[in-house]
This record gives sequence, C-alpha cells and structure tokens, in this order.
Amino acid sequence: MKAVIDTSSLVSLVRYYLPFDKEGKLTSFLEERILAKKIIVMEEVALECKRLGKGLVVDAFPFIAQPKFKTSVADIHVNRALYNLVDNNFVNGSIKALLPEAEYQSEREKFTSSADFAMVLYAYSLKEKEEVIVVTEETGYSNDSKPFKKIPDICSIIGVRALNLPTFLMESGIIDLTVEMQKTSLF
Repeated sequence: MKAVIDTSSLVSLVRYYLPFDKEGKLTSFLEERILAKKIIVMEEVALECKRLGKGLVVDAFPFIAQPKFKTSVADIHVNRALYNLVDNNFVNGSIKALLPEAEYQSEREKFTSSADFAMVLYAYSLKEKEEVIVVTEETGYSNDSKPFKKIPDICSIIGVRALNLPTFLMESGIIDLTVEMQKTSLF
C-alpha cells in the first residue's frame, strides 16, 4: 500500500504530533516510509512545504526537500478520460456555470498544475496496480466557492480511499491513542 500525503497533513504532523515525539519515532517512521516510497510526497507538495509557515515542515523534516524523497507526475500521461473527469466530475457545476469560458480554462489550468491534482493524478495512475490512499486534512463539506471539489470528494469519484491524518497514523501503527489516567488527589 502507498499513501500520498498532502501539505496540510505534513503541517499538522509538525505542529500537533512532533512536539510529543520525544524519542524521534515519528520522524524515523516518516523518513523511512518516504524513502521506501510507501508514503509519497509529491514535488508540488514539497514545494508548498518550503513556502508555507516559513518552511516549518522542511525545518522539521529536512529530508523532504531532497530529490530522492520527492515523487513527480511528469511521466504520467493525462489522457482525455481524466480531463473529462476534471471537466465533468471534479468541477463544482454551479460554480463553473457562473464562470466565463476563458476564466474556467484558467481555473482548470491552475487546478491541473496544483499539488492537489498531482496527488490525485498519482493515486489515479496507481489504483489499478496497487492499493493507494490519500492522506489529507481536507473534508468534503465546505468548498469555499472554489471551482473544483475537495480532495476527499475527488478521491471518492476515482475510487481511491482518503483518510485524515489521525486515522492514517493509527492504521499505520505509529501512534496509539490509549490514555492512562493516574488517580491523584487534588486536596
């Protein structure tokens, strides 16, 4: 199984999980899995990680910036069937209807060169060969009036499982959310 991870999940790892990783297990897990191509960091995601939050992800996980840790979609052919999915299924029809054709084409170009699309394209290209999941902090609920649907909705359309970060970490066995309570007296 391969997991394609998005920028927001990597940011969440750094902000909310890494402070509790006193023994470096999370960092080791991530580096090992990315190097083995079990967790996929797209080039576009790595680029976003450099720019976002003053590079906090790359500061915490410097290996993400190294070429051997990044995956490219440059060699994946985008066929007409996929463009049909983009134009007919990935798009929010009500938003598209409001856009002039030239503006829609511009929005489609931005979308198809985005990190989100790179992740979807990679997952789409792999799904027939092996199990692939997409790890994202996005939900399908609100779309913020954007012309294209959110990653979980698109994954559902292409038949790829999307997981949020906590579920992925639990299913991967890296974290155990069991909490032990100690009985203490306040008085």
